[in-house]
Amino acid sequence: MSSEVAIRVHGLSKCYEIYEQPRHRLLQLLFRGRKQFFREFWALHDVSFEIKRGETVGIIGRNGSGKSTLLQLLCGTLAPTNGSVQVNGRIAALLELGAGFNPEFTGRENVFLSASLYGLSRDQISERFEKISEFADIGEFIDQPVKTYSSGMFVRLAFAVVVHVDPDILVIDEALAVGDSAFVHKCFATINRLVANGVTLIFVTHDMTAVRSLCKRAFWIDRSRLMAIGSPGEIADKYLVSIEGGRMPVAQVASHSGGSQKQVVTTGKLTPSARYGDQSISVMAAKIINCENADGNRALVHGCKIRIELTLVNNAFESDSSLVVGYVLRNQKGLDIASNNSEDAETAVYPCAQGGRFKINISTTLPFVHPGSYALSISIGCRLEDGQMKALDYLENGLVFDVMGKENCHVLLAMPSDYEVVYDL
Repeated sequence: MSSEVAIRVHGLSKCYEIYEQPRHRLLQLLFRGRKQFFREFWALHDVSFEIKRGETVGIIGRNGSGKSTLLQLLCGTLAPTNGSVQVNGRIAALLELGAGFNPEFTGRENVFLSASLYGLSRDQISERFEKISEFADIGEFIDQPVKTYSSGMFVRLAFAVVVHVDPDILVIDEALAVGDSAFVHKCFATINRLVANGVTLIFVTHDMTAVRSLCKRAFWIDRSRLMAIGSPGEIADKYLVSIEGGRMPVAQVASHSGGSQKQVVTTGKLTPSARYGDQSISVMAAKIINCENADGNRALVHGCKIRIELTLVNNAFESDSSLVVGYVLRNQKGLDIASNNSEDAETAVYPCAQGGRFKINISTTLPFVHPGSYALSISIGCRLEDGQMKALDYLENGLVFDVMGKENCHVLLAMPSDYEVVYDL
């Protein structure tokens, strides 16, 4: 295997034998394969891919689709039914809670046990123990049996171990979801540092924002099969469309330009990458208007006041039922920057009568974002009686436009602030 490849998987499959009754296991042994008393369940089926050194890969999919099984096969805690896994380097994993720890041992004892399984000597572990303990920040509980730990404490200690064993490959399976917000921020800062130093990262998550911001590639697994590999934004969009009931044909969104000297329309590429919903209400046209146009520039400038104008048609929606209208601002890397909807704004929105057209105007201020290309996803939905949201028309990346900057913004989002100095304290 090439030194540039961290993991190579070929034809990987995992099958479990499901027995309806305990006696069927005994019968299977007695018949020695001449008769089958079980049904097969393929948790993973014929998966192949390569991951390069230093690459960050997010694995997404529904619960039960085979994501965790794949990670366990990569880490060697499960044996494959068919296929092969080749790993180049030390792999450290944070899988399900409790994996690799003895509940009867103290936190200190489990640190030495777990780190030794990664190939560290006792002297090496002793040298790093203070850093591990400081990172976990569980205080005196480090000397208590881990069976007394909360799930959050468990994750703190387990993560502290895996990031201090000099991994070449770091594997994380949703475990960070149980951590408190401050610790999760610390974890992702550490992950970013490891990735910057060339560590290969593979993690399973349902957080599409994390996938878009952290990963170079994304894998989508569904019903035990690898459905797609690609850029994080592309794969996240496909996955989100699939869980909303499938992709619908993308209707063209009309563009509008022109306006007065004080109002400039920014058109953009008006081609949604995906569209779904029952179309009982559908968006016929959309545009963004720069309400300031202070310098006569037709591009949007961060911090300017804008108006999003939507023209809709009521195809089959009850006119006395309210809508939830909203949008999501996304950057070119697929990271969601900001969002709002009429429900959060405590504004009731009702459509016109069936068969008619109506317009919705949304006034807001464009955030102080880094200059570049951005997309606006447009959402029309309604709240059902059980509290769930139903999609009527959702245009993924419906409006694509450029944002210019009056001032330098070297971060994802700047925060305009006023500074005051107080003397005579």
